Amino acid sequence: MSRVLTRPPVRLILLALASVLLTSGFAVARELTFEQRVAAQEAIERVYYSHQIGTSAPFEEAVPRAVIEKKVRTYLKQSVAVETFWNNPVTSDLLHQELERMAVQTRMPDRLLQLFKALGNDPLLIQESLARPALVDRLARNFFAYDATIHTKTRYEAEAFHEDLVQGRLDPWSDHPGRTVAEYLRVDVVEAGARYDQGERPIAGSQGGTARIQLKRDEFDRYFASLPARVGEIGQLHEEREAFVTRVVLSKTREEIKVATVTVPKLSWDEWWHSAEGRLEEASVKALAPADDSLPVVRSEISPDALCLADDTWTPTLHVNMPSPRAGHTAVWTGNLMVVWGGYNGAYLNTGGRYDPALDIWSPTSTAAPSPRTGHTAVWTGSRMIVWGGNEIPHLKTGGRYDPISNTWSATSSINAPSARVSHTAVWTGSLMVVWGGYDALSYFQTGGRYNPVSDIWTPTSTTNAPTARGWHVSKWTGNLMVVWGGSPFTLNTGGRYDPVNDTWTPTSTTNAPAARVSQTAIWTGTLMVVWGGSSAEGGRYDPAMDTWTPTSTTNAPSARVQNTAVWTGSVMIIWGGITDANTGGRYDPGNDTWTSTSQTNAPSYRYYHTAVWTGSLMVVWGGFDGAVRIDTGASYALGHSQDDDGDGFSECQGDCNDANAMLWFSPVVVTNLVAFGQGPTQLSWDSEGGLVGPETSYDLVSGTFNAVLNLASGTCLQVAGGTTYIDTRTNPSLGSAYWYLARASNDCGVGSYGRSQRDNAIPSCP
Repeated sequence: MSRVLTRPPVRLILLALASVLLTSGFAVARELTFEQRVAAQEAIERVYYSHQIGTSAPFEEAVPRAVIEKKVRTYLKQSVAVETFWNNPVTSDLLHQELERMAVQTRMPDRLLQLFKALGNDPLLIQESLARPALVDRLARNFFAYDATIHTKTRYEAEAFHEDLVQGRLDPWSDHPGRTVAEYLRVDVVEAGARYDQGERPIAGSQGGTARIQLKRDEFDRYFASLPARVGEIGQLHEEREAFVTRVVLSKTREEIKVATVTVPKLSWDEWWHSAEGRLEEASVKALAPADDSLPVVRSEISPDALCLADDTWTPTLHVNMPSPRAGHTAVWTGNLMVVWGGYNGAYLNTGGRYDPALDIWSPTSTAAPSPRTGHTAVWTGSRMIVWGGNEIPHLKTGGRYDPISNTWSATSSINAPSARVSHTAVWTGSLMVVWGGYDALSYFQTGGRYNPVSDIWTPTSTTNAPTARGWHVSKWTGNLMVVWGGSPFTLNTGGRYDPVNDTWTPTSTTNAPAARVSQTAIWTGTLMVVWGGSSAEGGRYDPAMDTWTPTSTTNAPSARVQNTAVWTGSVMIIWGGITDANTGGRYDPGNDTWTSTSQTNAPSYRYYHTAVWTGSLMVVWGGFDGAVRIDTGASYALGHSQDDDGDGFSECQGDCNDANAMLWFSPVVVTNLVAFGQGPTQLSWDSEGGLVGPETSYDLVSGTFNAVLNLASGTCLQVAGGTTYIDTRTNPSLGSAYWYLARASNDCGVGSYGRSQRDNAIPSCP
């Protein structure tokens, strides 16, 4: 028989064999062993890790097997918990519904399809490894949050507090644990930075802390009407997801309200789960046969253009398991997750959540976290989120490093750290977090620090030629410099460029700089820092290489506002929200100096002190403050890319990996009609895939030896970026074995192991 494995037309045997390899042990109607579940979880983690921004460590180091095993054990134990504790067994129908929900609600359809592919497109494996973990985590946490038995002790304690308030045994005007105070002021014009940054901060001598919040007249009147009618009247005891709460009006006029809130926290999930999980037998969970043998249709399978959501459209995020309402929190984008942490909701918070737009699910962050705070900073390093500083009682010089893969925290050193502060800025340089400026209720700072998260060591930043002391400024990292601009006190239009390698400062020009301002936003385009907002509808584009400013157009620009958010998409800056009159925003094109309004249809409610991140295809907005209450809702905003910007015949919605370069199109795909004939040498040829991946496509050819078991990972690259033919001059394989071949169309989008391995995890990567 022939000792050369040839490829039939269109769908090669290798493609089917690759699928078998990925699903080996999973293919029949069967039970799943723990090892098979771990293998499936590892496949999922590899997909996610391939998209994580800034990774440097090998997968096995970043995602150790112990972490993967713990994730599997957790979802199995949660499956037991929902049936044992809450009599709600997981059924095949529930899992099918969860999978259907993901397929319909995914905000990243291409990412979801990659996860399906990593699991061999096996309905049972996908149901058990994707749908089950999401479903049981949501069910278990929701049942737990309002379980009367688990929270009996806390409820009795809260009822006793409430009764003491009603009977006058507890004075709501006096400080005691669990009591916080907020003052709401009715004003005609809200001053920039008057809520969280300058006004909403602790007052010395107030144990629970007092927040001063300016509200415009309509906001104030709405909140006024929601409170008890009389001063001193004890409000009803309300059960919230994480606490029992009672509110008391301490003083009330038509211009000012002072409200005390007494909070009795519930037992946390982490604390309860630590005591409960040991009683749950994970081995009792059996895989459930899918209710439907087919996979649900994911949006991007309908048509190529469906890879992108419609342009200028809003879609709500899943309103389950998200963090409690808050404002003044931080958020980072990891490449897979929006990680939200900290903030203020009548009390300082050290809780958070992770939003996965591919599955449209939220999962909480560990509560073994730094102390509660707001006004802190957060940066993403490629493996950790680092939070530092902020405002509790007193101000803080502490922080933490959060690993979203293992859901664990480790503290940052405070040795040689900058002094405690709030409303500072922080940037990530690729190896260091640089913190600068800020305020501590007494003084502004022109000091800062460089933090190395690997060594856990701080070194100070120079003050020589540093900008004047300030807070509520902006800072952006350019690739070699941190650029600081604007801020308070008394609003500034000065700034500086900091070189962390040489520890030197150079001032920024004030010629043509925007007007002085505070609480503005800024983005970095790759060549320019664009500043906008901060009580002005004007902005500026700063070129740090030339030290020059150019104003931004005001034509069609959004109305002036503070405490809005801004993200950079790669082509436009999207600003949204802020202290204005509506839930509005705009898209700014710095190349053409033009503005376009964002839609208000289905947009989130009016808010400020919220957060926003850019995922690569979506702006995700979450949380904030609407003038009366903190918010726990969010939405994703799609910036459609259905147009072909570079004229190569493909748009981003059709998979163009770089629509600014007509020579770049798609990530690698397996070719069709690969045939091999002859022996020693063997001649191979395949179809051009120009109609799919672009007219200038080049091809990689991978080959290996087949000995009873096909091991694609053992292959080698015979050709890199060549044509559609190849002559293999190797010696014929020994009797009983054969060569296998796999050709992939690639262009510059796929150069390097990242682009190739994420698409074809079972085969080697060409250099």
